[in-house]
Amino acid sequence: MADTGEVTEIGGGYTFFWSGKSQVEPGESGVGFAIRTLLVRKLETLPRGINDRLMVMRLPLKGNTQLTLISAYAPTMSYAQEQKEEFYEKLAHLLHTVPKHDKLLLMGDFNARVGSDSEAWPGHIKRKHQDWFDNNNEEITSLLKKKQEAFTQWLNDKNSTAKHDHIKHLRSKVQVELRKMKNKWWESKAAELQQFADEHNTGKFFAGLKAVYGPSSNAMAPVRSADGTLLTEKSDITERWRQHFSQLLNRSTLHH
Repeated sequence: MADTGEVTEIGGGYTFFWSGKSQVEPGESGVGFAIRTLLVRKLETLPRGINDRLMVMRLPLKGNTQLTLISAYAPTMSYAQEQKEEFYEKLAHLLHTVPKHDKLLLMGDFNARVGSDSEAWPGHIKRKHQDWFDNNNEEITSLLKKKQEAFTQWLNDKNSTAKHDHIKHLRSKVQVELRKMKNKWWESKAAELQQFADEHNTGKFFAGLKAVYGPSSNAMAPVRSADGTLLTEKSDITERWRQHFSQLLNRSTLHH
């Protein structure tokens, strides 16, 4: 759903709160809460949307305590590094605003996965090509662990400027190191493929390309029918090409 809003389910007993992109933007992300309507009446403040990826609410507990819940939806690995960093910057800022004595529950989809081992990631389809982080799993994991430990230390002492500056330093360091790993991997692959090309070893050259970029796709490009309708089904596309070449090759010969 676009923008922010709420709707109560008639007879269902739940009220839904959401925060998404504007109506003119692609609806590719959004967060929300589904809360028992009877419980909504007890809330001091309604759930608040920060943006299309973050939403927060406070729930009263026993003993005059509150539970702060944060719903998060992180960008996937295909997004630009700047977009991912912006998300985590806003998440860190939101965590910093949580009252000190509140209980905290951070939940959501963080879209994080390192490596291509399908056995280590049940439910995920194994990639059919290599990638730069495959050979750097241990080093990447170590960098992210240090960053996470620093972040945890700051959460326990949010007023510490030194700990906050340390997080920023590690975040910048991680970006630089990951960029170096990626560039080094691509340079190595480029040199390997160039060597195969210089040796005229076409077998290894194309095998190397396939390993990096994956197997070629067998998908068929959509075409339009004779009346302009867009055809996307394989059988329809094949039939349309048959019709096209039948007309092309069986035209009557004109005599002058």
